[in-house]
Amino acid sequence: MQKKGESQRILALPPLGPGPIEVVGFGENSVDVLATLPQWPAPDDKVELIDSSTLPGGQIASAMVACARLGCITRYLGVFGNDENGRRIERALGNEGIDTSGCVRAAAPNRSALVLVDGAAYTRTVLWSRHKALDWPSSRPAPESIAQARVLMVDATDIDGAVLMVRHARSAGVPVLADVDTAAPGLERLLSLVDVLAIPAGFALKYTGESSVTAAMQSIHKRFRTTAVVATLGAQGAVAWAAGELVESPGFVVPVADSTGAGDAFRGGFIAAWIAAPAGATLGDLLTFANATAARSCRAVGAQTGLPTQAEVMSLVTETGVRRSNGHGSSCNGGC
Repeated sequence: MQKKGESQRILALPPLGPGPIEVVGFGENSVDVLATLPQWPAPDDKVELIDSSTLPGGQIASAMVACARLGCITRYLGVFGNDENGRRIERALGNEGIDTSGCVRAAAPNRSALVLVDGAAYTRTVLWSRHKALDWPSSRPAPESIAQARVLMVDATDIDGAVLMVRHARSAGVPVLADVDTAAPGLERLLSLVDVLAIPAGFALKYTGESSVTAAMQSIHKRFRTTAVVATLGAQGAVAWAAGELVESPGFVVPVADSTGAGDAFRGGFIAAWIAAPAGATLGDLLTFANATAARSCRAVGAQTGLPTQAEVMSLVTETGVRRSNGHGSSCNGGC
């Protein structure tokens, strides 16, 4: 795929916040049970598992682990359940050096998911459960740490909570990236406040009713006045619309063990590249780094197990002769 828009400067994105916390993430955490199957079962079939494991996951939690492994000073904000799963994910984040001191514990089971991985097709199906009590308490204000961030990332799991955090960030001059893959009630309130929107291409088409991803991004940009709209394209990489320009970045062809959490890795990689971008960096550079982060994450089972370091991402970005995805074969990137 030909890359376009390489003249697009990183300065087209909003200025970073004051720091010293480089990224704060608010939203979903989860404990995932991953079951790897030799192939997708037929109705009433019995299939022996290749492997089964219980691992930490969740959109924002996984993106924050990606940021932390890429060297960012990172804080996670969210709600943990009062069960062993809640304690497990909290420990996992702490082990990555992520500050969770601003989190809340709810009198409910933690969010959990069953992830069925098709070992033949390199696809996965997610079955999840989340109690409403895991929403951010309406009586609790946004933590002051948001005003100390360089970037805030939110998802659309808890719209009211996300809107609270985003409004606090905007008042402090902190840019916001939102990771959205579901048209939840009240989503428009959130989209009207964010600076960068990262979405799967399929969601963009479904949400707007447009016939092409480019038209869908343009529609979202026009309606919500986001600075940039980034759409992940599965094996084909990612595209972005910003400053009236389309920027395309193909994915990387890599061996795939599991694509769970690759989209979260992409978003974490994008934020880390945004924070560290040197003068003259382009939006295409950010997409390339994010695609490489997501590709590296596909090397191991689970949303967080394979998340790479900065050196591991750069080794893929700079590797001579590395194949970039054309949408065929066993490749994985931010839309997986």
